[in-house]
Amino acid sequence: MWLVAKMKKNQINILQESIMKKLGPETEVYAPKIQISKVTKGKMLNKESKFLLGNYFFMKNNDFENSAILETAKHLKGLHSIIPFAISSQREITDFINKCKKNEDGTGFISQSFFSLISNKKIKFYSGPLTSFICELIEVEK
Repeated sequence: MWLVAKMKKNQINILQESIMKKLGPETEVYAPKIQISKVTKGKMLNKESKFLLGNYFFMKNNDFENSAILETAKHLKGLHSIIPFAISSQREITDFINKCKKNEDGTGFISQSFFSLISNKKIKFYSGPLTSFICELIEVEK
């Protein structure tokens, strides 16, 4: 069973250690990452990696259905919280993880194809100067 959890800021290494120690190596952890290239004055400076979902990640262990194991998972070092809806959303979580893994490049980062835009679809901006502005995508350029 997959769980959706939130890690404490900048504590990924502590959390991974805690997962291995308390839940064992059979626990799979998946945190999709993207690589961002910074360009200044037409020159690419460096590439930075970020977690696609911010501080959220996925953990899978078949023993999470056992309430004692689930309680142990809630008290991992470096863990902020476990999202409660995950138990009823297993199919959606699995579909999302499979889509992420399918769109990873050779280095394990999510490729641009993950963010597919489709022509003639409505788009709404949720932040920035165009907040709540709805428009239609006319053309996708490379």
